[in-house]
Amino acid sequence: QDKISDFEMKLMDIDSEHLGIPEAEYHAIVRMPSSEFSRICKDLSTIGDT
Repeated sequence: QDKISDFEMKLMDIDSEHLGIPEAEYHAIVRMPSSEFSRICKDLSTIGDT
């Protein structure tokens, strides 16, 4: 099974003092190999480095 990861980030000017993140409950269970989860986390961490 081929897997493709494509990331696009749109920048927004947000006033961080007024940014509130509401509590949320998610009704999903994801099962995947730890190696795949590790790769996804590593790939997404590059967004925070830019």
